Amino acid sequence: LFIKEKANSAENAWAFVSHQLLALVVPVAYLLHRFHARHRPAPAALLRGVALPAAVLVAALAVHHVTLPEPPPPPQAFVARPAPGVDPYREHFPDHGPGGASPDRPFFLASTQTRTGGFLSKRLLVDDDLLDPEQHEREIEHYGFTIDASLGAATCSRCHADIVDQWARSAHRYSSFNNPFYRVSIEALRAEENGRERSQWCAGCHDPAVMMAGSWMGEVDPFVPESQAGLTCLSCHAMDEVNGVGGNANYRISDDSPDPYLFADSRGGVLAYVNDLLVKAKPGVHKAEMLKPVFRTSEYCATCHKVSLDKPVNGYRWIRGQDEYDGWHDSGVARNAARTFYLPPNVRTCQDCHMPRVPARLGDVSAKGGTVRSHLFLGPNTALPAIRGDERTLAEIREFREGSLRVDVFAVRRADGRLDAAPDVRPVPVAAGEEVEVQVVVRNKGVGHAFPGGTLDSNECWVHLRVVDDADPSRVWYESGALDPETRYVDPDAHFYRVIFVDEHGREAAERNPQDFRAPVHVKTIGPGTADLVRYAITVPAEARGRALRVEAAVMWRKFRQNYVEFTWRNTMPGRPLPELPVDVVASGAASLPVVDGPAPAPAPVDAAVVAEQWVRWNDWGIGQLLQGDTGGAAAAVGALATHVPERV
Repeated sequence: LFIKEKANSAENAWAFVSHQLLALVVPVAYLLHRFHARHRPAPAALLRGVALPAAVLVAALAVHHVTLPEPPPPPQAFVARPAPGVDPYREHFPDHGPGGASPDRPFFLASTQTRTGGFLSKRLLVDDDLLDPEQHEREIEHYGFTIDASLGAATCSRCHADIVDQWARSAHRYSSFNNPFYRVSIEALRAEENGRERSQWCAGCHDPAVMMAGSWMGEVDPFVPESQAGLTCLSCHAMDEVNGVGGNANYRISDDSPDPYLFADSRGGVLAYVNDLLVKAKPGVHKAEMLKPVFRTSEYCATCHKVSLDKPVNGYRWIRGQDEYDGWHDSGVARNAARTFYLPPNVRTCQDCHMPRVPARLGDVSAKGGTVRSHLFLGPNTALPAIRGDERTLAEIREFREGSLRVDVFAVRRADGRLDAAPDVRPVPVAAGEEVEVQVVVRNKGVGHAFPGGTLDSNECWVHLRVVDDADPSRVWYESGALDPETRYVDPDAHFYRVIFVDEHGREAAERNPQDFRAPVHVKTIGPGTADLVRYAITVPAEARGRALRVEAAVMWRKFRQNYVEFTWRNTMPGRPLPELPVDVVASGAASLPVVDGPAPAPAPVDAAVVAEQWVRWNDWGIGQLLQGDTGGAAAAVGALATHVPERV
């Protein structure tokens, strides 16, 4: 009983292995006992005792051999590569893409494949784990979408309670029509000419349970279970191959492998209990099916976290979209880029950050050392948990995000070009009426790809700067990046981190309508291990003479822009109150500037020990200026390091 419930874990492997050894030791001990007993067995009885089990064994092996299905090919260790002499970048679209997408394949335009080359069983990716109809209707009525964790995962939860609990709160769980922000975008594309075929470009990653069952090219009811399932457990774990690193759902689903365990289709009762018993008694086959070597690589994540558009979708040309994989690959985090500013001690993959080991408090059988790999897939999406009132997930996302950035109000430039660094560690006086440039450094400190990531045209990330009276913070002298409390719109003159795409008429494509994207006219992100310098021209108020200015800078985050929230609710949630998506401070910094009457004196020198201890801040200040072409400012930053910390230069 202990083995059945607990032994399938690293901690209790001793019980599992000793049980297997005893299966050999006990029969041998019995034979030794019989041969050394006073009454030894008669030859005829001995012959029968050996011949009969041998005959049964031979017969069983013969039946097994005759009924054995064709074995599937072994899973790949990495990713499939193009055959020698084959150019994977040919311009002709029917042969475009690592999956070889072509009109004769069922999922064209997507590169998605099945091993048999056809559609999947309608219930395969949801594992026939559907909701009770009454519960389904109640959730649709209350939320506008389904949130129950058992949809597509009830069978898995019998052994993997912690993992299912995490997945049920993840953005993967809400990738399809159960995500109103995605639904409004995909329904707009499907309504256009040839939109159903064009939208398969998106469905390979967002809607495999619908598309791969052959339902995508017809009318799709957004409220049926398959449309509400999102990325189920088997959407990922049934993959057996990733075709290169081109992204756009370039994976293959294994759909011809019979389940090796009896009663695998049972959903309850004695037969389901027996199935669980068999899996736990011989878990090796299940583990090999559910955890293939490619799953441990960043290339696996690139399957859907690297996307592009092409002429059949936008009617124009190829355009790169979201691409976390290349940003990671060409960085110090992957230890591939020679030009990186910082080189971490170890390579980190996508899984190291987004699937950390977390406590398994619900008794997950796959736990090692009491922990499992998180299937919450932590990232920046605070919108989805917010609209369903999931404060627990919001708290975990915020905790995960801590330390990702650093913000420093780091320098003041005078009209004469003089640069005074580190006003946050020593006083830097400014003169009343003087115009100064306050320099804010934003460092991508803990993100393994560009910050921000994801859908940069709909995300909202910006710098909020306030200059207030140090003694009376309610007195605001200057502000950039304020959020209007009534409209919830951000100051349009703020320093944003985002992408702006325009359509063929030069208008901003602001409604997540990638089919209309023609060109990015603004791109602002911070690469991994890189810093951005934000400059603010401020005239020191004469009224502040004899007081001090407190300069506060914060990087703000809202998962979706307010105009897109309004567009989404207007088209998918009519009559429901508009949600107020959370606006979070990702990182912040501040400095105090004393205001003097007359010319500002030179500040006291920075202590050499401070520069030595905080050399990274000077380095980031120099990086930000260098990337803007300000070689003079960069030289000043490096000069401070050369003086105080020459070993860092």
